[in-house]
Amino acid sequence: MHMKKILTMSVVIMLLSFTSSKSSNNFKIDEVINTLEDMKEWMLYDIETNDIDKEKGLIYIENIDVATERLKTLNPIK
Repeated sequence: MHMKKILTMSVVIMLLSFTSSKSSNNFKIDEVINTLEDMKEWMLYDIETNDIDKEKGLIYIENIDVATERLKTLNPIK
């Protein structure tokens, strides 16, 4: 289940890299950020319900936070 979420995120990022319009890119960056924020919520829920080991879940959350911050630097409007 977690791999499916990561794969979905990877596909979104790949699609983002194939567009050339700046406004389109900004929209897509916003969508990726929203998806990452959703993934973080899912991970917190998975930790809370013991569906994933807490240490692993926190590592995923840390990586999600890093990716989100990097994307926000690409789209400074948000």
